[in-house]
Amino acid sequence: MEPNDQNQKPQSIKNNQTNTVPIRVHKDVARAIRRDLAKLNKKDFGRRISFSDYVAKAISKVTDEDRKELQEAALSNADRLELLYRSHSEKGGSLSKEQFLGRVLAATIEATKDSGKGGSNE
Repeated sequence: MEPNDQNQKPQSIKNNQTNTVPIRVHKDVARAIRRDLAKLNKKDFGRRISFSDYVAKAISKVTDEDRKELQEAALSNADRLELLYRSHSEKGGSLSKEQFLGRVLAATIEATKDSGKGGSNE
């Protein structure tokens, strides 16, 4: 009886090297792209326009302003508060984070009170 020969699996080396990778997108985004590709590919001549061609063209159209907008849209309110606190600290602010939060809240409450006064003339 040969020890450990039964536990060894045959080693198969697959060289399936492809140039594609799976990418996850929301169903509605994928549906919209497929719908647009179907319209684009309704033609008499030329090769089919692929999903990859479509996305590559879309990526080339993204501006720095679009990138900044996407980054800002990804920020939570806690992230925005942290950025505001860091900006304040870099300008020489010596408040703790807790004190800074208190001042921001106090200013917000005061602004809300002021906007509520004189809002309607009954």
